[in-house]
Amino acid sequence: MTWLGKILAVCAMVLALVGMWLMATVYVTRTNWEANAKQYKKGYEEAKAAREGEYRVYLAEKEALAKQVAAAEAKSAGLSGQVATLEKANREQDGQIKSLNASIKDSDLKAVDLQANFQSALAEVKTVRERAGALEEEKIRLTVAAEDAKKAQLAAEIAQKQAQAARLLADALVEDLRNQLADAQSGSSGSGLTLTKARPPVPEGLRGTVEAVSGANLVLSVGFEAGLREGAEVDVYRRGADARYLGKAVVTKSVPKAAVARFTPADTRRTVAQLRPDELPKAGDTIGKVGTGR
Repeated sequence: MTWLGKILAVCAMVLALVGMWLMATVYVTRTNWEANAKQYKKGYEEAKAAREGEYRVYLAEKEALAKQVAAAEAKSAGLSGQVATLEKANREQDGQIKSLNASIKDSDLKAVDLQANFQSALAEVKTVRERAGALEEEKIRLTVAAEDAKKAQLAAEIAQKQAQAARLLADALVEDLRNQLADAQSGSSGSGLTLTKARPPVPEGLRGTVEAVSGANLVLSVGFEAGLREGAEVDVYRRGADARYLGKAVVTKSVPKAAVARFTPADTRRTVAQLRPDELPKAGDTIGKVGTGR
């Protein structure tokens, strides 16, 4: 074999070795590529599934965010309305504040005048209070004096009534004595005949009281101004727990506001001197028209 043949044989051997290496490399590469492809495919599928899951989450989040945005926009619109309202109110308040500031300035000027007027009013009030105090003292003094005068007037009226009752009783006693004297004279020289006159009428609804008592003579609180004439006959009765009919009284003398009457007991069989103390008339007993007080 020539050197060329040897070289060619070596070259063929080398080429064969290189070819074997290449074939082994290609096989290994193919095997590795398939494994990598499966791994890549699996990773792709996993990545795709994860992506789809993330996309669905994204869509849900997007929808939720869209709802939040819509709610925020609605709230923003409401807030915009409130802002507009508040701005309008703020402008109005600014105008009011300006007006109040102007009023405050005017009020400061008026306050000075009012302070002066107030001081003047205080001085006037002090003067009025002093005068009122003096007038109150004078009023108290005059009130006391008026009460004293009323008491004195009442005492005078009571004294006047007592004096009038005493005078009427005295006149009644004098009249009794005259009547007794006339009876004595007529008993010795008269014929024994007695004339009876019709008694004057007593007004309807007449009411009065007994003011004083002296024996059988009563001083009544009403006189001829009330229609009670001399010779009129009235009932005498007692009111209250000891209510009773006491008897009759014939008016013997009548003046404008009082009268004197002669009392006759309800029991005509007894005289005044024979009556018990509780059967005798007393001050405060009531008189009335005959037949209306029982």
